Amino acid sequence: MASPIDFNLNQMQVEFILGKMPKGFSLLQASLLKAREQRVVRNGSLISLQSKKVNKYDASFQSNKQEVVEDKTKRIQRLTSTQQKESNKPLMDDNHKEGLQLLQMFKSHPAYTQIDTQGQINIDKIEAFFIQEGNLINLKNQIKQILHKLTQNASNQMQDLLNQLEIHFQNVFKSPSNQSKTTPIQNQNTLNKNIPQKSKEIQSTKKSDQIITFEEKKQLSQNIRELSSDYLKGVWEIVQQNVQTKEDEELEFDIDVLPPKIIRKLQEYVKNKLKTKKVKIDTSINQSSQRSLNQDSSFASKSFE
Repeated sequence: MASPIDFNLNQMQVEFILGKMPKGFSLLQASLLKAREQRVVRNGSLISLQSKKVNKYDASFQSNKQEVVEDKTKRIQRLTSTQQKESNKPLMDDNHKEGLQLLQMFKSHPAYTQIDTQGQINIDKIEAFFIQEGNLINLKNQIKQILHKLTQNASNQMQDLLNQLEIHFQNVFKSPSNQSKTTPIQNQNTLNKNIPQKSKEIQSTKKSDQIITFEEKKQLSQNIRELSSDYLKGVWEIVQQNVQTKEDEELEFDIDVLPPKIIRKLQEYVKNKLKTKKVKIDTSINQSSQRSLNQDSSFASKSFE
């Protein structure tokens, strides 16, 4: 007769086996469960071992629980370090967002890319300082100073690029608009009446303050040479606001030295006088052609007689 097989199962293992058995079969749990205390004979000595109720699932749960705790601790540390870094960063308000947007618009011009490839404009330093300070006026002044320094020692090709970039700079960095508080409806009509007049004044001021390009200065010089001596007196009166000369002296001035406002006045004056000169020439041509036509008609009538 075969010897019976001894099993050393715990309660959970027994319940698991019972749950897997088909209906109608059963086990005597007493035959599966043994006493927790066993006697093992090793090297001729008796060692009493106390079995422990340890399940592999319980052990894996403990290890998983430990890993979860460690991951949670690491995640808390990462969140703390991230929060500290974010706390060190300056708060980005609407003023910062507007300034950074203006900087992106300024850097989008092709002339900026060509100038910046030579390392002429350190825009990153200006941007970092603005993020810390958040002052739009200082941001505009810093860029304006850099462009002014570059203009002083620039070549002709670089001068054209700088003129384009300065015009783009003036268009992008317009004077900060002072946004007033919401006004009552009864004052809205008064504000609407003042808007067209103010817009015209702003447009005229912007036009006079715009940078004069090299081509504009060259064209102005050519137009002044085309004026008659009668109109040169007006040119002298405009230039005299900036150049100290005497009446009996010959008029000499450098257009590059004149302020933009004076050059704009000269452009307007010369443009009007050239139009007047053209009208006079066209009138004289029409009169002479009319006289020639009259003479031809009178000659033809006499020949027929």
